[in-house]
Order: sequence, then structure tokens, then C-alpha cells
Amino acid sequence: QLDRLASLHREGALDGGFGVGVVHHNLHRRGRRKDWMHGLRNRDELVAACKSAGVGLILHGHTHVSNRFEQDGIAIVGSGSSTWSSPEPRHTGRYNVYTVDEGGVRDTEVRVFDAGTGAFGGPARA
Repeated sequence: QLDRLASLHREGALDGGFGVGVVHHNLHRRGRRKDWMHGLRNRDELVAACKSAGVGLILHGHTHVSNRFEQDGIAIVGSGSSTWSSPEPRHTGRYNVYTVDEGGVRDTEVRVFDAGTGAFGGPARA
């Protein structure tokens, strides 16, 4: 997949806009044991390839707790799980809605599940 990304970049197929990458595995560190068992082993290589290709936002899954950080100028976001229900706020079901243009991410709305109404509420700004 990294070779294909590099090939598309060389061919110019990714020119002219703001790039968004999507991967399953999380890109944040979770501790030595969890990283070894569940982590993406070449995360730094992936981020470097995305940066070279003009990607400005990487969305990931795998972990059910929301997180966001920046690495090498790329925003990296895991929205959490839309189906997880827990009284702990970080573990409440949620999803994100992004407003993106050629200049980057303009807005992020976080929609959080409300067990009282049985619906996702929002928008809250991230």
C-alpha cells in the first residue's frame, strides 16, 4: 500500500487538493505490550509517505477511544467508536463530521450518542 501511495504521488494523481488518508490501525502509541500485539509496526513510515504525498489528515480506527494529535504536520484523528456505550465520557459512542477544502480541515463536528434520547447529538466542535 505504501508503494501504491508513492506511485500515485509520482504520477501526479494526488496533486491539486487536500489529501485525506484512512487506515484501520491506530497511529498513536498505546504502550509497549499493546503496540506489539495490536500496533501498526511501520507507523512512522506511513506518516512519512503520507506527508510526501500531500496528505494533511489521517483518519484511523482500531481503538474505540477518541484521540487526536499531530505528527510531521499531519492531523491524525481516531474518532472513537460509534457503537460503544459507556458512562465514561471518553468511551461514549461518537463520530466526526469534517468540513474539508483544498486548504485543509476547516471544521470538525463531534456527534456524541445520548443514551437518554437514543440519538446522536451535536454538533460540538472539536
